[in-house]
Amino acid sequence: MTNNINHYSGSHYVLLTLEKDTKVGNSIDLISHLQYYQELRKSAKVISYGEVMNQPAVCIILLVSSSVDFEQIIMNDPGLNSGAYKIKNVMPFVNNEAITLTSCSQIFKSFKNSSKRAVNHYNI
Repeated sequence: MTNNINHYSGSHYVLLTLEKDTKVGNSIDLISHLQYYQELRKSAKVISYGEVMNQPAVCIILLVSSSVDFEQIIMNDPGLNSGAYKIKNVMPFVNNEAITLTSCSQIFKSFKNSSKRAVNHYNI
């Protein structure tokens, strides 16, 4: 993964939407994925984690120290590594009140039918 955007070098929030691939993932992959984000919540990197209503997806709001920190979180996600989840959308922002889980659901729906990966702001 490479990030060419220097203005994300400081602490910021990231809205991450992941789509579940029920054909690939098994329950062990999904449990490992959830446990991974529960551990990140203990270190205050996960602000919010939740299932998107009526969609095979999760929405995660992270607090990261830099784009490198974000990339490490993604690279170590067991659900992404196994293929149980795919990145659907990534949106960095600076104000944690700027987005809600309802917005996450709307973002996911807008990309749901897209055949190509919809990732904003980071080159991952």
